[in-house]
Amino acid sequence: MVILVNDANVQTGIIKKTEAHKESLLHRSSAVFIFNSLGKLMIQQRSMYKTTSPGLWSTTCQTHPRPGETALAAAHRSLNEDLGFDCSFHNFTLCKIDALTEDNIFEKEINHMYIGISNQLPKINPREVNSYKLITPSEIKEDITFHPEKYTDWFKVVFNKAFRMYPTLFR
Repeated sequence: MVILVNDANVQTGIIKKTEAHKESLLHRSSAVFIFNSLGKLMIQQRSMYKTTSPGLWSTTCQTHPRPGETALAAAHRSLNEDLGFDCSFHNFTLCKIDALTEDNIFEKEINHMYIGISNQLPKINPREVNSYKLITPSEIKEDITFHPEKYTDWFKVVFNKAFRMYPTLFR
């Protein structure tokens, strides 16, 4: 279940995630970007077991808040579930995402973007994550230019927004 919202991010209802995507209904999401102290961003390769975008690279983690759960709590939950660690977040931004995925799912979301710094190494959950890597944002930007098929369409949208919003972090 996901939380439906209006353009002001006010909850308007609750619906199954598959229905929200199928009907292109605006709903909440959370995305987490974790950097290490050297300025490298941890990105994850989605598990091959995932129904959406299996094997593609994406944010450190991402999720949809559950009914009654804040976007912040969802971000911490996802980081723990996917990568087996947690850390504090230093930045927060709201942005609207409209992206047609490679699986023909339309992501229409009010995204709560969180940024943190941690040197912890993950203990990946193979049901959620196939692999991870630490890479500079400029290397990601270049790789997306030459190999866009390796990344989720949703990631390309949210990464570019973050790259523009936080130029000192995303360089």
